[in-house]
Amino acid sequence: IPSFLQPYLETDAMQRLKGIDMNCGVQLTSFPLFVNRKTVNRYTHSLITALLAWHFTADEKQTLACLFHDIATPVFSHTVDFVNGDYMNQESTEAGIAEILEKDAGIFTQLKKDGIAVGDVCDYHKYPLCDNPSPKLSCDRLSYLLSGMVELGFGKQVEAEQITADLCVSVNEEGEKEICFQSQATAKLFTRRSLQCGIIYSCCFDRFAMDQLSDLIHTALSEKILTYKDLYTSEYEVVCRLKDSPLQQAWDRYTDLYGLKLSS
Repeated sequence: IPSFLQPYLETDAMQRLKGIDMNCGVQLTSFPLFVNRKTVNRYTHSLITALLAWHFTADEKQTLACLFHDIATPVFSHTVDFVNGDYMNQESTEAGIAEILEKDAGIFTQLKKDGIAVGDVCDYHKYPLCDNPSPKLSCDRLSYLLSGMVELGFGKQVEAEQITADLCVSVNEEGEKEICFQSQATAKLFTRRSLQCGIIYSCCFDRFAMDQLSDLIHTALSEKILTYKDLYTSEYEVVCRLKDSPLQQAWDRYTDLYGLKLSS
């Protein structure tokens, strides 16, 4: 970890991400793939994404943009996009990054000390190596797919290291810098693992669970059991609120989900 990153990692806004899991609340169900599965939180994902950016660019602004790209993520992550009606693009939860960076005293003070403007690090979409449209490869996509393949049991840590070691930066057909493979065999391995992860990320039980949890959250907001501000605390705190409310049985039904029977 480069020394300039350390002060940002210790800020309140970044530390909060340790309480936000990457799996959007699905890890709290009883679906066999997620029961007792070690998962990755948004803090770890953000740090990995930032370290990849530093590895490929050695640029502080791009590295920080990657570090902060999920800083506005609410509890249960993209499930809240479902609550917001943005279940297709799942981008509504990215709003508010600049505001968080300005309001977190630790981050704002450190940015001023480092001579970096909030505008340079609040939108990683403007840096192609940090983020770009699928199926191109970027630091964010690389981070969650490598973590996902190991977490879901599709590949081992040694494969993730093999894939990372094969990567370099080149210029793509559109004249933009892009993370590329040097070996076709490694590219094919990564493609297989990405497709395996993609099947889970878009499968029926994953979407059903997110839809059910979004309904539960929507009800909790409507009945004033939760406020929208509560969604920016931790998943542990929100779960405690739900369990200690008239929605306890609904929460128990959600955590008991273990399989789906599809109609023809």
